[in-house]
Amino acid sequence: MTGSFPRERSFSRENSLVVASLVVARSLVARSLVVRRLVLLCVAALFAVVALFAAATLQPAIAQDDSSHEVTIEVEPVQKLTIENDVGPVTVSELSYPGLSDPGESGLNFDEDGESTTGTFEIQTNLTGQRVEAMVVEEESQIGGLGLEVSLTGLDGGDTNYGYQTLLQPGDTDPEAETVAVDIGQTKTGGTLTYRAAATPEFDPNSDATVQVQYTLTGQSGGQSGQ
Repeated sequence: MTGSFPRERSFSRENSLVVASLVVARSLVARSLVVRRLVLLCVAALFAVVALFAAATLQPAIAQDDSSHEVTIEVEPVQKLTIENDVGPVTVSELSYPGLSDPGESGLNFDEDGESTTGTFEIQTNLTGQRVEAMVVEEESQIGGLGLEVSLTGLDGGDTNYGYQTLLQPGDTDPEAETVAVDIGQTKTGGTLTYRAAATPEFDPNSDATVQVQYTLTGQSGGQSGQ
């Protein structure tokens, strides 16, 4: 009886050692798995960093791969003249007597007190060497006893030192164009048209007369008219 106790104690100690060994082994295995996972995560992160760096390095090279072509721009000649505002009335308070004038003189008394400056215009052009011509293109039957002059002023970028130009004389059945400004070029400008008139005794004071005056911006590349 007394000899059996030591054997049971030895068996229990052996079991405890086995259990402890198993626990240690499991702990080592778990730690090994954790380490492996950490290693795999580090490797994956390293590959991701390398991939991002490669993409950033290659991106500028892709953006620098460009191409080009030529674009031809054609600018057409621009000649625009716009006349605004009908003018009137241009009044006459003194008569003219062309038949009684001295040779070489028109004998027309253009009334400065009755002049009208309500006409305006605008010019746009990218050409040089342009000029403005004015011409009476339409008249009524009673116009035969009248004369008409015009002065163009306020032009920016041209020579208007022409003063008054006679567009119509009494008895004139075929008026010609008169130059009222020259040396206009590469500009956008406005200006003022001032008219004054003359009348002979033959004109009926009880009837008004109306004439159509046409302006032409002309020079190289044709011309453009306004009235």
